[in-house]
Amino acid sequence: MKLLKTKQNTCQKEQCSIPYISQTSFDCSNEASASGLLSKGEFTIDDLIEAMYFYGTTIDLVGSLNKDAFSPPSFIVVKVNNKPVRFGVINEDYLKCRSEECCMRRYSESTTDSIVRRGKNIFSIESQSNVICISSIEIKFNYGIQLPDIITLTPSCGPIEGNTTIQVFGNNFQEEGKQYYCWFGNEKSKFDVINSTFGNCLSPNINKIHSYQFHVGYEDDGNIKSNVEFEYYNCSIMKAENQNYQEKQIIMVNGNGFIDTKSIYCKLEETNYSKLSPIILKAEYIDQNTIICQINNMDEIKNKKYFLSISLNNVDYIKYNTSVLIKPEVQYYSIEWIIILIILTITIIILLSIVTVGVLFIKKQSQQESVDQTISTKEIVCDKIIGRGSFGDVWSASWKGQEIAVKLIPIERVEKKNIEEVTKEVKLMKSLRHPCILQFFGSGMDNNFMLIAMELMQNGTVREILNNSCINLTIENKLRMLKDTASGMFYLHHCKPPILHRDLKTNNLLVNDNWCVKVSDFGLSTPLLGKEINTTNLCGTLAWIAPEILQNKPFGIKSDVYSFGIVMWEILTRKRPYSKLTPYQIMLSVSQKGSRPKIPKKLATNEINKKYIELMERCWDELPESRPLFDEIIDILTDLIEMTKFC
Repeated sequence: MKLLKTKQNTCQKEQCSIPYISQTSFDCSNEASASGLLSKGEFTIDDLIEAMYFYGTTIDLVGSLNKDAFSPPSFIVVKVNNKPVRFGVINEDYLKCRSEECCMRRYSESTTDSIVRRGKNIFSIESQSNVICISSIEIKFNYGIQLPDIITLTPSCGPIEGNTTIQVFGNNFQEEGKQYYCWFGNEKSKFDVINSTFGNCLSPNINKIHSYQFHVGYEDDGNIKSNVEFEYYNCSIMKAENQNYQEKQIIMVNGNGFIDTKSIYCKLEETNYSKLSPIILKAEYIDQNTIICQINNMDEIKNKKYFLSISLNNVDYIKYNTSVLIKPEVQYYSIEWIIILIILTITIIILLSIVTVGVLFIKKQSQQESVDQTISTKEIVCDKIIGRGSFGDVWSASWKGQEIAVKLIPIERVEKKNIEEVTKEVKLMKSLRHPCILQFFGSGMDNNFMLIAMELMQNGTVREILNNSCINLTIENKLRMLKDTASGMFYLHHCKPPILHRDLKTNNLLVNDNWCVKVSDFGLSTPLLGKEINTTNLCGTLAWIAPEILQNKPFGIKSDVYSFGIVMWEILTRKRPYSKLTPYQIMLSVSQKGSRPKIPKKLATNEINKKYIELMERCWDELPESRPLFDEIIDILTDLIEMTKFC
């Protein structure tokens, strides 16, 4: 059976329909060999099948009868995909024909729903009685094409030069099938489907400033109405100057073609090729010729020259090739105001000093009572083992009605030098107080055990969570875990003297019932009395150890930042680093070849993941001085968490 197709303009759902017609003609004859006795055929629907939906089917059948008036009624049943469409008596007008003539009749049956389907369809005819000949069969059904629904674009504007990466959020993106295109009015570019609700494309080059209707469709689906628009702009910077504006320090930028996008940023770079992180400033739209960059921290950038660029969509930057000098802030006050300000400042400082001294005294007394507490082993009721450490097991337990975790260290298995190590850990833990550092309650000893009592973390270690495939971690969950870890490490590095952890890994990150992460296991931690440590003792776990330590070079707080980069890789991939290498291979690969854990390409699918990977690679940079400090890491993670609210 040959499929004959007629096609109207491509339609969106419920706007119009497109008919498919399958038609076959036969010879009318009583001979057994005649084609009119054909009872089965098939046809295939394979055009745009991923986006088609069907409704309404009509079957027209032309039959001929040649019999006497005393023959019984004739019935036939037509089936499509084994679904019957019964035709009634087909010889109702027979008496109008002379008996020697062949009477041709057309019979039609329609359904409101479709009985055809995508792909192969089987068509059959079953005669119930006395059907002499079928001369033609025609099957008609209607279909529409359902295009994706677009919810929002990020960004929703870009320069006329094009090549802006646009993240498209919506519904009904088909992950397999015919190629989608992003349509900007009459211009188009290929659309890459990431999943059923998200994809991206590049804006094409357009030579006209305009807001174009945007939709996602097929290669010939232009001029479809849409409520989503993408705006093209064409702007340039003519002048940029540091000024004092309304008692604030700003950079006044003059140019042409600026538009108000509510997401305007200024970027300052010391040179065009600087490897240092650029300074990003929020900006305010004044008019199409003026933008103001707001300077919040003058001390950080004053007396320096910077190259300026501006982004109207938080993606594409327009450069101003002449450097801008940031001058020191100048304020003018009357002598009376200066005297008043001096008196107020001195008064406030005195009051704050009195309050601070009082608070610190009370807090110190409270902490001293808490951390110096000696706990008897008889007061502890152990429940079950929840972890194993380098010196002893960790138990869940109760102490004076409170649920705690207890590390029990058998005295008989502890050498004198190891007792000193444990004592060192206890002493260090007593001095630490931070929401992202594991809380210490006290310690004790009897003839059998040394004990350390600490906060119970109900959800175990981050490593255990990563190993559990039943626990779904969103990118926001992962970023918050990393921010907690970075906050704890920032605290350690800002103690006096700074404390190096030296064994930062997911096994030493604990999670409580509120899913807050706390840094633990300070057995290898070392106070940093100078800028660097010189030692030949290799401490920590090989996969997380910085290359400068493996090479027996001096190291400092940036070695913990390297370990944090490996932790970022663990949380991103949920895997163990270098799982297929021996310890010796890990040491050689990292220290001599500069190897790092492999980053799966499929993970760099969106802007958040790209910035995540960029930060991770900075953390495990070969050069310690190129790695960021934890305060910068916290700021970047905070920005990424904010970005997840728009995804």
